[in-house]
Amino acid sequence: MPYHAAIGFLIPLLIGILEVNNVQTKTKSMLETQPENMLAFLLATLVYCFAFAADLKSQIHHTNYSKFFSTIAIISGYLSSVSLVAMILSGLLGHFVFVLWALVFIIIVCQHAVFIKHTCHWLHQKIFRGIFNKFNGSCLMEQPRLPV
Repeated sequence: MPYHAAIGFLIPLLIGILEVNNVQTKTKSMLETQPENMLAFLLATLVYCFAFAADLKSQIHHTNYSKFFSTIAIISGYLSSVSLVAMILSGLLGHFVFVLWALVFIIIVCQHAVFIKHTCHWLHQKIFRGIFNKFNGSCLMEQPRLPV
């Protein structure tokens, strides 16, 4: 998985740069100065970890969901990297980095639009039709007739 190698290298590198930058200024922690970026980093990293684990499991078991999980992992992994870059750059340049990431996100979603449509259709089949069939089978069963 080449994306994991890139993200696995990029995130520790950016954290190291942030640490060096924070040691030099030594005023406040990043949680105090940029809580939005730090929250975005933490949430994106959490989603990345779960999506990467699901991607590994789906590849081991040869399921069809590997592409979906790898797309989620790529999007969230690079979002965590972008949030770290935004903390390093801060200000208007940091916001510009998020705008660039949003454009890349839109491009990735458009490339995988067919897969997303297929996934939504599958979810509809499994969830809504399953619920409907469950209620249709149990609630609307014909009542046994009593002898007259």
